[in-house]
Amino acid sequence: MRILKFYKFLPGGNSTILIEDQGFSDKERVMIADELMKADRLCAEQVGFISFGGNGVEPKIEMMGGEFCGNACRTFGALLALKHKLKPDSTTIDFLSSYADRFDSLSGTLLSSGIDTAIEVKIFLDKNEPSLYTSEVFICLDLSEAPVFKNGVKYLDKGAFLIELNGIVHLILDQEIYKKYDAKGQEIDLIQEAEKLRARFNLNDYTAVGVIWADLNIENCEITPVIWVKTMNTAHLETACASGSLALALYHYYNLQKNIDSGLNFNIIQPSFSVLKIFLSVETGLKAWLGGEVKFIAAGECFLDSDINLIV
Repeated sequence: MRILKFYKFLPGGNSTILIEDQGFSDKERVMIADELMKADRLCAEQVGFISFGGNGVEPKIEMMGGEFCGNACRTFGALLALKHKLKPDSTTIDFLSSYADRFDSLSGTLLSSGIDTAIEVKIFLDKNEPSLYTSEVFICLDLSEAPVFKNGVKYLDKGAFLIELNGIVHLILDQEIYKKYDAKGQEIDLIQEAEKLRARFNLNDYTAVGVIWADLNIENCEITPVIWVKTMNTAHLETACASGSLALALYHYYNLQKNIDSGLNFNIIQPSFSVLKIFLSVETGLKAWLGGEVKFIAAGECFLDSDINLIV
């Protein structure tokens, strides 16, 4: 029997479990994650497997299906702070300058599945109530090697656009065209609808696919994300999605590109009603800062037997 150490966080409401990796195979990760996410286990929308690094080795998170997940990376950043793996940082970034007066900051880097380059992480702690159990966590992604940087936004059909990131792709849908409600005002089964749309647009060969119903009004950005991971063959109607929010921001960026000389700010409303903040910087290539609140809510141990059955 193996003992697994777990940590549970809410990044914007997007319940996330982190497991200290023990050299699990890809198949074991899928089976463990599938069990842990169940309502009668630890109940979450996603699972990441982590190593803290050290001795010149970067901390790393491997997602359950080998995909990239922005909120899981933010969550891991918060855990690295709790484990004293980040360093105090007084450098100022224009986009984050409003935090300087009220917050102390920590920073570092981490690696993630789905992405080849290191991810910068920056955490802000309220000077009046400096608790690591609730913090503002931002990550910075270099998008210069992402497919979207080379290919731009792909038009698939009226109101349907494909944004390709490393480790995940997102189908952005204009919710005025792709309705979330039927003629009687009842919400349709979005998970089932997302499955049909993935098939319609030939997206089932990707590692992970987000189908994102979105308000495309740049002044009122909001999303409803369904995320499917191929190796898990599961789809979740998620309470928040950082990479899906980034995809919506990139949709607007490419629509407005000729009118941008420094960068763009977005506040994107999640299904949990939390707000994910995004800043796209265009001064040197294309970089994205994305972040918001992360809450640490639980930690403990679960037990793994030889059949990958878990007892919590």
